[in-house]
Amino acid sequence: MCGIAGFFNYKSGLPASETSLRSLLESIRYRGPDHLGIFSDRDIAIGNVRLSIQDASPRGNQPIYNEDRSLVVVYNGEIYNAPLLRKELEQSGHEFRTETDTEILVHLYEDKGLDMADRLNGMFAFALFDTKARNLILCRDRTGQKPLYLYENQNGLVFSSELRALLPFLENRSINPKALRNYLSLGYALEPETIVRGVSAMETGTLLSVGKYAEVKRKYWQPQFLEKPAIASQGEWEEEADVVLNRALKRHMLSDVPVTLFLSSGVDSSLLALYMNREYGVRQVYTGSFVGGADHDEYEYANALGRICGMQVERVRLDGRVLADAVESFIGEASMPSGDTSAPASYCLARETSKSYRVVLGGDGADELFGGYPTYTLPWIRKKFSWAPKGSIRLARAAAAVFAQRNGYMPLPLKFQQLANAWGESVPVAHFEIKNFLPEDLERDVLSDSFLKDCRTARPQWAQFVDHFNSLAPAELLRRLFWIDFRTFLQSGTIPKVERQCMRSSLENRLPYLDNEVIDLSLKTDVRLMVSGLKTKVCLKKLLMKKLGGRHKLNPIKQGFTPPMRSLLKNELGEWRRFWLNYSSPYFKHNLTKTFDRFEAAGWDFHRLEWSICVFNNWRHANNME
Repeated sequence: MCGIAGFFNYKSGLPASETSLRSLLESIRYRGPDHLGIFSDRDIAIGNVRLSIQDASPRGNQPIYNEDRSLVVVYNGEIYNAPLLRKELEQSGHEFRTETDTEILVHLYEDKGLDMADRLNGMFAFALFDTKARNLILCRDRTGQKPLYLYENQNGLVFSSELRALLPFLENRSINPKALRNYLSLGYALEPETIVRGVSAMETGTLLSVGKYAEVKRKYWQPQFLEKPAIASQGEWEEEADVVLNRALKRHMLSDVPVTLFLSSGVDSSLLALYMNREYGVRQVYTGSFVGGADHDEYEYANALGRICGMQVERVRLDGRVLADAVESFIGEASMPSGDTSAPASYCLARETSKSYRVVLGGDGADELFGGYPTYTLPWIRKKFSWAPKGSIRLARAAAAVFAQRNGYMPLPLKFQQLANAWGESVPVAHFEIKNFLPEDLERDVLSDSFLKDCRTARPQWAQFVDHFNSLAPAELLRRLFWIDFRTFLQSGTIPKVERQCMRSSLENRLPYLDNEVIDLSLKTDVRLMVSGLKTKVCLKKLLMKKLGGRHKLNPIKQGFTPPMRSLLKNELGEWRRFWLNYSSPYFKHNLTKTFDRFEAAGWDFHRLEWSICVFNNWRHANNME
């Protein structure tokens, strides 16, 4: 686990500045505090900052070369099938000088060329330079677990593991309005767009070869949907899932340093905890506890499971003051703004965990692969209640705003509010609208006239969801919704949020559910085993309950690791909220505090949008963006 960066002036042929590269790498040194290494040769300079996980000796420092030093690589991530690949490569005559997974890459390129990525199972972003052909090969893993940001200029290409590290090298520091509009709706920019104009995220599952005379871009992986599911019974699924999850976890436990787990009260991390305890004797795990926010706190459920497993559950106490105190540093150090209200809690949890560990596992990805989100029940609800007019949903929202509590995680008034946005729309548009926290009829109250004009002339916000939905035909409707979330929320929202918060504390986060073999299991599983009516993630829940044998009761509310942000914005973050909502900006109307207070008094809940605007304004100011 590391950070990488580089300059390749293949267009101009000008010398690449090793001094500039060193400066860039120093700005992301927290990603790799153990070593900084650079390769420089005429028009190219590439480098790495290293967090030592495997072969922590100096011989494992990067850059890494092949036998004749004609190939050089800098790399960020973990190749989980490295032992298997190493054995194959040694049998083919390759000689290794380290025990790292990094060295696999140069030898695999020697054997497979640009087809090398097909063989990799892991999370990675790497830059490999062929000194003879003078080509630079950039590659990113299938699911986007490791970041790689690109900026093209008149000289060639600049790349980095962190977007913010590229800012000093841009000709203009300006905001990408398209990405900003997505961010305000969803809490994140949809990749490959980024919040910064001219900077893109490298596409997932893609390999790019660039040089003076040729450029090759190869999409080496995308999901293959079966016309008929290979697994259609729960018993058959449980038998295969037990084997697949065990193998995936074995690969993800490969480390020369101790490994722990982020344990929530959810199904995904709970199942990992059972496997980790049974197979690997892991005894210590971490969870966050929202002290004073009982309707958001999952500690009791997590601790009960820990007792069953014989694990010590380290409780990271996160009261309102702790979270509020962390917000400034969380935003000031952020590679990009995050509208996810769970981000500051993830930041604090990672900071505490990193005091004792360098590797932590998490359960992200299972919801998208095995149907875990409540939004997947919407097609069933729409079919059952197709007779209900949109006006009735709005009336239900108004009634709930008066009579139901409004401070829990996704309280009833907010659910009806989002449901009203989606009601009557086509399936992919409804899927977008139920996630959209800046509906069209709110835009004129929030966005400046000039920005609003830009938004109205651009493609509709939901267009990319529709594109994903249509591109996945003829897969089943629910399967297509899973993969919309996989391509959007998971890859552009969840993974970057967790990866950035962990790496800020020099902590490697691994996601076993995104193992190649687990993804293949999802693709051949009948969706009816996953979602049935109002029931979600059915197959995983049944597997967990079977292993627990009735010894544990799951948290009935799916809420993620989300603090009571609505309350925080009123209290501990009240002054911060007022300042950044009223901050002068070309994108928003003035005095938004009064606007949102007026909506609050009328029973509406836009606290997630408030959070997103405040974070964006704070981040834009901290980074001197135009």
